[in-house]
Amino acid sequence: MPFIPVQLSTITPAGAFETYPQGLYDLVIKDSKQETSKEGNPKLSIQYAVESGPNGSTKFHGKTLPRSYSLLPQALGFLKRLVLAAGISDQDIANAGGMLSDEMLIGRRIRARVTVREYQGRETNEVQELYGDTLQAAMNEMSGQAPAAAANAALPAPQGYATLPQVAPPAPQGYATMPQAQMQPQMQVMQQPAYAPPPQFSPPAPVPGAYSPSPAPVSAWGAAAPQPGFGNNGAMAPQAPPQPPTR
Repeated sequence: MPFIPVQLSTITPAGAFETYPQGLYDLVIKDSKQETSKEGNPKLSIQYAVESGPNGSTKFHGKTLPRSYSLLPQALGFLKRLVLAAGISDQDIANAGGMLSDEMLIGRRIRARVTVREYQGRETNEVQELYGDTLQAAMNEMSGQAPAAAANAALPAPQGYATLPQVAPPAPQGYATMPQAQMQPQMQVMQQPAYAPPPQFSPPAPVPGAYSPSPAPVSAWGAAAPQPGFGNNGAMAPQAPPQPPTR
């Protein structure tokens, strides 16, 4: 291995790698150059410099954030978003002969959402969502909104969440009021049937030859006279056995 001539006596050693807190950052494109990825594909390497961080913090002012954009046809949508967020329109590229140069990108200011993710066992920052007036106007045009909406579209606030519009709650559900005529049942007068006396039944006629008890004779005192063979209470009275005929 050959020796490398280098002077390190005036160089300050770099500190440990420090991640930036995630949030919205105001960035400026510090450097731009076309390179080749490990897979041999063309890419555009961008170096963002931090101007201010979340809540306008300048703690990381001047620090850089790298981001690469593939130049393959199927990935050019991400590059188009970068170009629009930087304020470069399709007309600007057409005026430059259809060429996007590094000089067109360097010095452009954008707003981006920076996140923290794990990469190869350590945390690192990544520039995710990009914002800009030209980008917002293009998105509004694609969605069919009026051009005036793009001019009035504000950049997202550095912190906090958007306040949703307050919607009045629906009125409590009740029961439908029915008309009084329908609520009160109609009284129907029921007619009582006319009174009819129960039918009279006659005792059956006596059958000839059938036994029919005769009414007991009444004595002079008003009491029924005893019948032969019966006691006063109607019970069978004892009788003498029959005597044989006398010869």
